[in-house]
Amino acid sequence: MWTEFSDRHSGGTGNMKQERIYIEADEQEAKRVFFARFGEDPYGVNCYCCGPNYSIYEHETLEEATDCDRDRRGLTLSEFIARDDVAVIYSSDITPEERACLLPVTRQVTTYE
Repeated sequence: MWTEFSDRHSGGTGNMKQERIYIEADEQEAKRVFFARFGEDPYGVNCYCCGPNYSIYEHETLEEATDCDRDRRGLTLSEFIARDDVAVIYSSDITPEERACLLPVTRQVTTYE
């Protein structure tokens, strides 16, 4: 199982150098690894009118997770994951501390017009 984090550029700019992050773990564990590794709240919202900072999707394989972006750019899997704006974290590289990391409490703010 792979979880993809796609930077939505909430607030008008990218949140990190990586536009796409792929973690070999189910979504709940991947969110903990994401926070531990990058210090970014996977539920974070920089701009409430733009919405969440990251889109999060689960995929069966890394190939499936990257298909759309690779096809659009005409890249092989190895070419795509070698890009500076892509991070791939394999299960074997995840530390026990990252697996056990606690996520910050995120509060959703609803605005009414």
